[in-house]
Amino acid sequence: MGTLAQARGQKNNDSKTYLVGDSQAADMLNAISQIETAPSLNFPPRVHHVQYSCGAVVVPTKNLDKFYNDENILFIKTKSNREQCEKQRNTAFSPNALKGSNLIIISPYWSKYLTKYLPDTIAHIQKETKATIVIVGQKHMLASSTGIYQKHKSFAGIEEAAAGFIDPETIAINKEIEIIANQKGVLFFNSLSALCPTAQSCQVVGSRGGPITYDTHHLTPEGAELMGRHFASWLAGLNHRSTATSLMEQ
Repeated sequence: MGTLAQARGQKNNDSKTYLVGDSQAADMLNAISQIETAPSLNFPPRVHHVQYSCGAVVVPTKNLDKFYNDENILFIKTKSNREQCEKQRNTAFSPNALKGSNLIIISPYWSKYLTKYLPDTIAHIQKETKATIVIVGQKHMLASSTGIYQKHKSFAGIEEAAAGFIDPETIAINKEIEIIANQKGVLFFNSLSALCPTAQSCQVVGSRGGPITYDTHHLTPEGAELMGRHFASWLAGLNHRSTATSLMEQ
């Protein structure tokens, strides 16, 4: 599947849909491209890549040293460049980047040190724009589709067996994100529910019989089709709400 870096080649500077994140946002980009009504979402959206180790959130200035030196474990582990991270995050959430948007989708790989700053991120965006904000949740599993099959060794009953590979931390993070989203008046899209419609069953193969994930948290082309259908269904379910109605009409 493509990355956001590659997606930047799809110029659509007039799009009113703005997507921010890392490779998880790239998964959403590929999923949206599968939706027949994608033109109503102004696809391809404007996209901005924020490196995985940097974190696609707004961190208050007073917290930056703590964020980089103590909280952001991945940044510390990978010895990433703070100046580069600051540039990516500041550009992604600048007034110039946010203005003109009707829909803003935030989709990084979440961790507890990122969800801590989700309220700040939402407040910052809401100060700059009246756009509908969608926070995409976590979909990390404990094994890939292939890994689940190798452990189960049969397609019979594999959906039920796959439920045993739901990451408890993913569930906890998604609950936290949903609570924050509800408190702040923004939308939460539970991407895990596309893979696992119930706590007792998770899809492992797509409509053509191929795996839907190639590692624990990235989609194959068949996985993107599945996610696209789920996202489209989720949007349709919001039609009774004025935010969703105005979004689909733009």
